[in-house]
Amino acid sequence: MSTQKEKQLFQVQNILDTLQEATEHFAVLIKNKELNQSIFIFSSIVEGCQAVINMLNTVDKDFTQHTNKLENYLVMIAKYIEQGNFIKISEIVQFSFRPQLVKLKQEFIETIGDQQKNEIITIGVFNS
Repeated sequence: MSTQKEKQLFQVQNILDTLQEATEHFAVLIKNKELNQSIFIFSSIVEGCQAVINMLNTVDKDFTQHTNKLENYLVMIAKYIEQGNFIKISEIVQFSFRPQLVKLKQEFIETIGDQQKNEIITIGVFNS
């Protein structure tokens, strides 16, 4: 596999991890009825999902079953945000969207392989 493809797959797994964390935070914001912050993080979740879906479309494996469900849940959440229906949003996030993200990540790791198994992440700090 080419190094460019490997980097993309590693990035997909990173984004999926970040999406799970963002979804947890989104659930807390919705529970607390913090509309403005919820909209902001929801936009980030949508962008992350779009990036993952676009990258998964370039892979030889078929993830459309999972990605179509994610897209449908995002549309439903957006509709309920517009209506201010926090209870429905919480239900969708807790019982549909979050579990679907977990399923997608599991399917990704089972099909493609764990992209983070031997990766060492180095963070540099500037010290003048």
